Amino acid sequence: ELIDSVGVAGQPGGSGCGLYRKHELRNWLVTSPSPSYKPKLPPKLDRMSRRAASVASLLAEMVAVPSVNPAGDPGGSVPGEARMGEWLAEHLRGLGADVEVQWLAPGRPNVIGVFAPSRPAVATVVFAPHLDTVGVAGMTVPPFALTRRGERLHGRGACDTKGPTAAL
Repeated sequence: ELIDSVGVAGQPGGSGCGLYRKHELRNWLVTSPSPSYKPKLPPKLDRMSRRAASVASLLAEMVAVPSVNPAGDPGGSVPGEARMGEWLAEHLRGLGADVEVQWLAPGRPNVIGVFAPSRPAVATVVFAPHLDTVGVAGMTVPPFALTRRGERLHGRGACDTKGPTAAL
């Protein structure tokens, strides 16, 4: 479970440094009552905070790209996953992957990104998330904007499968 650093000391105006896993904060306590106090985080927590912010930012970009399965949107108000496929292909290219896009049906791409190993590989790892999401009918938050409610992030695809993909 991720918690905001404000909850570490239970003080209003806490450090505001980011999100951490509760078990990582067991022995760390902010004791200064000053709202302007900015503690120096242990290196591991500082890296985790920066990584969590990076993943949330990437997830916000991904959620903003509609990718509703055409069968899940009979009215056709939201396009299929073509834009998500294009976004993912460009993102992977930016990370240095060799990318191939296979169009299985109109608006339904498979994106294959291959990162060449820096030394001979003894195994191959495959991540195979899907690009499409279910329809947006009945959502109580804007479907294509990442929204925070308490400690949770909401948006179409935020937990299946854009969230796990962003975390990779």
